[in-house]
Amino acid sequence: MGLGLRHLQDKLDKWGIEYFRAEELCRFPRWGEVSAPPIKLQRNIRPTVEFADELRRQFGAAIRCINGYRNYLYNREVGGAPQSEHLSFRAMDIQPLEYTQPAMERLRALAVELAEECEGDVRILQYDKFIHVDFGAADWKTRDPEKLDNRTRR
Repeated sequence: MGLGLRHLQDKLDKWGIEYFRAEELCRFPRWGEVSAPPIKLQRNIRPTVEFADELRRQFGAAIRCINGYRNYLYNREVGGAPQSEHLSFRAMDIQPLEYTQPAMERLRALAVELAEECEGDVRILQYDKFIHVDFGAADWKTRDPEKLDNRTRR
């Protein structure tokens, strides 16, 4: 584990994160690489990973982070928004480890319920195969389900 990943894992441990590891939050699946964000960005993930950790606890089954930190090149390759919260390490895309449509729907419902109880500005975007969670997006202030649901089939 490189220095940046060790630094991030130390932070996750300090914050009491039980279910997510640094390598998972920094994986670039299409490239088969792991790349830690700059140390100055690492604290940005705290509210998001704490939310995801609590979501995992309440879900009662394993959840995986399929996308966390992205650098600009990787973000462009995967079709991410130019101002994606992944670039500043404020976002996670998550799904049940044992993926089924009923499990995904249960995770979605639980995430929305938990977001409603949350004090911070959490955004839950729903896609066909995952949920995007982020804190800190200052340019959006909607709870409109139509704008937050990006699934192709409903």
